[in-house]
Amino acid sequence: MQLKHPSKLVIYVIAICAVAGVMLARAQFEVPVESSQFWNTLAALVGLGILAEVFSLQLSTGTLTSAVSFVPYLASILLLGPAWSMVVAGTSELFAETLVRRKPLIKIIHNTAKEVVAIGAAGLLYMTLGSVGPSHVEEFAIDIVAFIAATVSYFALTNGAVATAVALSTRSDVGETWVQIVGRGAFLQDILSS
Repeated sequence: MQLKHPSKLVIYVIAICAVAGVMLARAQFEVPVESSQFWNTLAALVGLGILAEVFSLQLSTGTLTSAVSFVPYLASILLLGPAWSMVVAGTSELFAETLVRRKPLIKIIHNTAKEVVAIGAAGLLYMTLGSVGPSHVEEFAIDIVAFIAATVSYFALTNGAVATAVALSTRSDVGETWVQIVGRGAFLQDILSS
């Protein structure tokens, strides 16, 4: 059965893919001299991201899922920098959406692109506000204020992207959809913390 999508949704998905593509094309993919630790860290973070995506929680209403994949994604900002964090998030999301969840192509493309954009923007914000750069594993350092700002921006962008896609596909209000999505997330956090 062929899924039909409103033209606004298709335009939105194309736009978010274009933003992700520009961010990846302009990223500075630096590899430290001692690259074995770097590649091991990259592989471990991608593996953790995939596992976190695979073992996501299914929400009781709809087809939305909630994963803890943000943990390795945000850690990759601290350890590898914004460019490589986009690789971690994009690879993990693409793998989970394609091979595990077997979602329709438009959802695979959207979810992968929104993770790349959200984590890339969060990484750039961290680098802009932070007094320290990526640790590159050897010596760990963190600017907590910049990291909190990056984390907030990551969640705002991912929730905003999902709310926009859902609203466009269901022809509903983006603001109402955002409140429903964020409300479900807060509900899940209350359950998990008790």
